Amino acid sequence: MDYRNLSNRKTIRLQSYDYSSPGYYFVTICTREKEHLFGEIRNGKMYPNASGDMATDEWYRTESIRDNVQLDAFVVMPNHMHGIIHITECLNDGYHVGAYRNTPLQIPQQRNTPLPLRDGKPLQSPSNDLGAIIRGV
Repeated sequence: MDYRNLSNRKTIRLQSYDYSSPGYYFVTICTREKEHLFGEIRNGKMYPNASGDMATDEWYRTESIRDNVQLDAFVVMPNHMHGIIHITECLNDGYHVGAYRNTPLQIPQQRNTPLPLRDGKPLQSPSNDLGAIIRGV
């Protein structure tokens, strides 16, 4: 498959739905060509490798860097991951704003993760919709 031209890909997303809306989203993330990058199954049990551990760590990191996300059930398999992401209403500068585009990434005071900075300024997420969350931006 030529991955440079994905214009023929069909989307299963609802064209009129706002994927920044608060709600629960079931996601599946697959490896390229279903390659077993995350580990292996032995005797019916998943044994993650370093890449599988990294994928798991990044999944959980999502909640610590986004105040509009809560994570639910999650599983990593040799060639894909499944998870449930809950986009919530969030506090932003004291207001309930939801998961809307161009909102600053803010980490509540009770978390120990420092707010990421670029040029001394807090990073801004270009979007807080489901696609941006999955892309990790």
